Amino acid sequence: MKTMLTLAACTMMLLAISCKKKDKTVEPVNDPPVGTPVTISLMQPMTGIPGDVITITGSGFSTQKNKNIVKIGGKAATVSEALATQLKVVIPNHPADGKVEVTVNSSSGQGATMLTLELPEADFVSGPQSAGLPQSFLCVNGSRFSDEYEWYVDGKKESASENIAPWIYSPGIHEVKLIAKRFFQGVLHSDTIVHEFEVAMDPNLIAHYPFNNDAIDVAPHQHHGTMVHITPGTSRKTMVGDALKFDGVSSMVRLPENLIHSLGNTKAISLWFKSEMPIVVASPLFGYQNAAVGGSLPSAYCPGVLISSANKLYGKLGDADDINALMNGGLVTDEWHHLCITGNQNTQIMYLDGVVLRTYPGPDETSGIAKTINQIGAAWYGIMLPGSNVLNTWTYFKGEIDDVRLYKTVLDRDRVRALANE
Repeated sequence: MKTMLTLAACTMMLLAISCKKKDKTVEPVNDPPVGTPVTISLMQPMTGIPGDVITITGSGFSTQKNKNIVKIGGKAATVSEALATQLKVVIPNHPADGKVEVTVNSSSGQGATMLTLELPEADFVSGPQSAGLPQSFLCVNGSRFSDEYEWYVDGKKESASENIAPWIYSPGIHEVKLIAKRFFQGVLHSDTIVHEFEVAMDPNLIAHYPFNNDAIDVAPHQHHGTMVHITPGTSRKTMVGDALKFDGVSSMVRLPENLIHSLGNTKAISLWFKSEMPIVVASPLFGYQNAAVGGSLPSAYCPGVLISSANKLYGKLGDADDINALMNGGLVTDEWHHLCITGNQNTQIMYLDGVVLRTYPGPDETSGIAKTINQIGAAWYGIMLPGSNVLNTWTYFKGEIDDVRLYKTVLDRDRVRALANE
């Protein structure tokens, strides 16, 4: 009895395995011989936009996707699935019309009717944004057809890369306009879209001077500066009046008393500058000390960042009475450059155009004599720089300065690069 049960069990197992093998089906490779007619009997759906998937039903297709050459409106379309009688195809960008053509092994077939292609309205959305980081925008829908983009922020035309708008740094509500020019089936379409976006304020931004022909602080604290012998300059965006021009003799922007010193040991100063050459003594971008500019010798001073007569940057936050106490590096040309110097009590870093020039031990500005007088474009020159034969004098920047920002925090490399790429 036991033997009979075992034989019966084995027989059932063999039958089950046999059934499983018979149930398993494999789609055969169908590569029609050369000359086999290709026909298209049905397309679903009959309307769509680039990026949509349509199903083409017919005969003479290859089950190998790459053997089916599909064009819609003269543009190559991607085949996502292939059966002997059915293809799934993605509508390509910029189709001239809705004509559908399938070619397999030199045989071609066309749809009896044409697809109805639709042109969606262009639009754009804002990218992710958090306090202190730039706001970006991305065109949607229109990017499938558009050939030209024009971006405007608060009424000013901005340069942009294709369908991505320029970043916006200034906090507050901004009007962003996109004009998307799109050629669709031989006809030029132009869409204009306008949205308002609010850019969050960085709580560590203590002052922000765009220098739009004034020294107004657009940050909430309103630490407005005072212009001295300043004339309108031309910004790095070639906008007249969007930067300030310094004469190298007496020009400066006085900041509210104690502004830089009050930032303490943890701070960052960011600005754009374009220096006029040659430099005779030293050209300072900013400075702070305990005496009024043009007056008596200060007993405590920070030269900030200086450009030497050899066109080299020297700078430091905190006291500096020796050239060896200054970070240096980076050759400056008579073009626009971005500068950022940032740090805390342990380490400070100087960047030029988003690239680290030098690191140095941080300053301790919470002790000693307070340097409460601060300014942009002027500084006390008490350190002999290479190539100079003048010492212990007030010196002034000659050139243009734009977009000055003071932070009560350390800016990391990504933040500095974002500012340099604005």
